[in-house]
Amino acid sequence: MPLTCDALSYDTLYELNHLLLSQPGSHPLRKESVDGTVTVSVSGPVLLFHSASGYSFRRIQGAEDTEATLRREITESRDSLCSTFEVDDESLVQTLLDRFQERHGVKLAKQMDHHLFTAGGRKRIIVKLPTGMVRHMLAPTGGLLKTVISGPVVSLRNIPLVARYGNLPVKDEGAYKSVIVTEYKEDQYPLVQAFHHAIVKEVLEAGPQGITVGPIAVWDS
Repeated sequence: MPLTCDALSYDTLYELNHLLLSQPGSHPLRKESVDGTVTVSVSGPVLLFHSASGYSFRRIQGAEDTEATLRREITESRDSLCSTFEVDDESLVQTLLDRFQERHGVKLAKQMDHHLFTAGGRKRIIVKLPTGMVRHMLAPTGGLLKTVISGPVVSLRNIPLVARYGNLPVKDEGAYKSVIVTEYKEDQYPLVQAFHHAIVKEVLEAGPQGITVGPIAVWDS
């Protein structure tokens, strides 16, 4: 079975493994169990997951038991990426969290979660990085930036960058949603980011025309 957990009965664990195997192959727990099993254990206020891929966790909510929390891990999507660090001194934990805040801002840092535990005789901290922070980390290395803009076609034609790059339909009738995508390499990030912000500037300068912009300059791989 992909999942092992001493805190659950064989029948319950069998049923949850069956539930996991019914999920798409892209499911995180299924992918993590490819090279072996995922060991599930209770670690204070969280359910801890350990596999060849590393550690992750999910917080136990309220009066929830192990089964309910594991079921949520199987049926709910993950909205974060877990990174594990060894910490010889617990005072280093706050230093580590402060460093993330300095690099990525208070707003993204507030969305982080973390869990301190001991494994193999060593203290470790798992930090859950929200998807927005992961994008912020990876965006400068290259990829795609996407901006969505929608509104009446006749209005969109009044926005020079959209008229040129928005792949607008021939007819000026009705509303249209355009996704402007730019692919770039590492050294091009500031230039491409400025391009997407220029789109927003042009929309604002054009005044009220029934145009909606957003999301703006969203990174993708």
